[in-house]
Amino acid sequence: MSRKVDMHLHTYASDGQWSPEEVIKNLDKNNIKFFSVTDHDEVDCTPKITALIEDRDDLTYIKGVEGTVSYKGVEHHILTYYIDETNKELLERIAYNAATREAYNYALMAWLSSKHPYVSVDDYKRYTYNPYQGGWRALCYLKDAGVITGLQDYFAKTKGFHFEKQFLLPEDYIPKMAELGFKTVLAHPPAYVEGDIYEEEHLDYFRELGLSGIECYSTYLKDPSNSQYYVDYCNKYSMMITGGSDCHGGFAGRHIGHPDVDETMVRLK
Repeated sequence: MSRKVDMHLHTYASDGQWSPEEVIKNLDKNNIKFFSVTDHDEVDCTPKITALIEDRDDLTYIKGVEGTVSYKGVEHHILTYYIDETNKELLERIAYNAATREAYNYALMAWLSSKHPYVSVDDYKRYTYNPYQGGWRALCYLKDAGVITGLQDYFAKTKGFHFEKQFLLPEDYIPKMAELGFKTVLAHPPAYVEGDIYEEEHLDYFRELGLSGIECYSTYLKDPSNSQYYVDYCNKYSMMITGGSDCHGGFAGRHIGHPDVDETMVRLK
């Protein structure tokens, strides 16, 4: 019997709602046997997950992280697998991205402070939050301050704010990960084109940098049959084929194990 696969999960280490223990519980509940946790530019939960499944012969865990790059002015996510979470060059790159996000958050709070009396940069700096809420720190701060009600309200209230996040460029991330022996996969390509087909010229650009594969199966597809377009591309160039839910626990509305992917549908090396 083919094992179910989910290669794109998040914990509360980045913007998910689950602890490592809850990830394992929900994997078991959904009969998923092959998985990766890929927090955004964060590997804090990796050692804990490794320890939790140490005696679980029925589970296969691939260590991962979801790195961030800027391409043509759009934030893109690069799932990075088979990592060593202690590697200095990896840690430097994801720390750079985390600092980029925080610079954005500080600028956002400064902008919002002129509109909302309960928001300030200093207050945000002092803020601590319960990670079980799900979402990132700035989102939770604004929610706890009564400025927003949730995720959609966050985007509505920040619509007029402009600040370009200067994440790493693809050429600063993908070739280095390949040099380190890690595998890089373009996460949910339809997300960058509002669910449509991500054009081949862009896939070529990433592949020529050393991209290892594509997340062919994701919840971002307007038409699930479009996954075959990405599978065909990966087969043409002997690239990795992956799939994942991008589940954040109860946050963001994506459910573990959806889309339904099993090991006969993927190529993970």
